[in-house]
Amino acid sequence: MHFNLVLELQARDDVTRVGALRGAKVTVHGLLSGIVILCITKWKSSHILQFSEELFFIYLLPPIIFNAGFQVKKKQFFHNFLTIMMFGVIGVFISSSIITAGSWWLFPTLGFVGLTVRDYLGEFFFHFI
Repeated sequence: MHFNLVLELQARDDVTRVGALRGAKVTVHGLLSGIVILCITKWKSSHILQFSEELFFIYLLPPIIFNAGFQVKKKQFFHNFLTIMMFGVIGVFISSSIITAGSWWLFPTLGFVGLTVRDYLGEFFFHFI
């Protein structure tokens, strides 16, 4: 039993190392590709590759999310469901608090005056009231 557990942990560690090496290779490949494109365009803004939000959000992002859903182990997901939901709710609260506080400070310094609390928090929170 102990020997099998040690072998399983070593196998997981090996898989993690392989994944980290693959990620590092992809990162280095991306950096080198970017440097080549900058050298070709003589360090000017390049229009060879343009980011299209429509292409990303409509055609690329849904298959990524769909694949991630298939990779999730159901037993582990439902075992950790409460933790996942708590991180989600707390994360949204922290994010919205930071955005609200930042805009509350930044907007008057930029000259946007006369905004109400409702404007800072957005219509989303008050839509349900």
